Amino acid sequence: LFKEFVSQRGGKMEGLKHKFKDAKGIVGKIDRKVQKKGIAPEEAALDIVDSLRYTMSFPPDNYTEGVRATVRALREKGIEFESFDNNWSRGDAYNGINAVFLDTSTGLKIELQFHTPASFKAKTTLNHDDYEFVREGKGTPAQRLVRHERMRHRSDAIVFPKNIESLGEEIEGVKVNDIFRPSLDTLFTKTRVDLLQFYGGEMKKIPVTTIKEIETLYQNGIAGL
Repeated sequence: LFKEFVSQRGGKMEGLKHKFKDAKGIVGKIDRKVQKKGIAPEEAALDIVDSLRYTMSFPPDNYTEGVRATVRALREKGIEFESFDNNWSRGDAYNGINAVFLDTSTGLKIELQFHTPASFKAKTTLNHDDYEFVREGKGTPAQRLVRHERMRHRSDAIVFPKNIESLGEEIEGVKVNDIFRPSLDTLFTKTRVDLLQFYGGEMKKIPVTTIKEIETLYQNGIAGL
């Protein structure tokens, strides 16, 4: 269904070999939800929406209408969307649209992503290693901030879809959520606040090496991009 539909509109399906999230990825996501939300593993498992994920890719000139046509066609088939997140925003480390709908015949939640060829490449290739580094909490806070900024700069270089702003707050009756992940400036400030809280609110208690590491990487971390 998806293959034929998307090809008729000048697009294609991407990443079909990886449409099922592997066991390691699912377990990792459950663990993160348990830690972040303080819920039981069983509840966390039910909250996973991308164990089955499809990705449509449209050229920038066809993207916006391709998204509209897809939503329209799926709704005509009785498919209801549970969420529809528009991540196209300058200054964001990730660009694309992530939607979730429910397969009523199986009760399975399915994720459908909309990308351009460039945004799909950024997600799966250019930014992948940095994303995993940040997501898994590797390195120091400063190193994670710099990785995030690298992703943001690469994403900002992408040609955005034509008329993407016209999607607005609703597409074919489906509410659109605008998602924005803060840039390095916001994260840098948050890290300083977190450090102050961790060390009892006293700047003098924060190790000098920690402060210098963050400031140095903040100033020089995007050099050579």
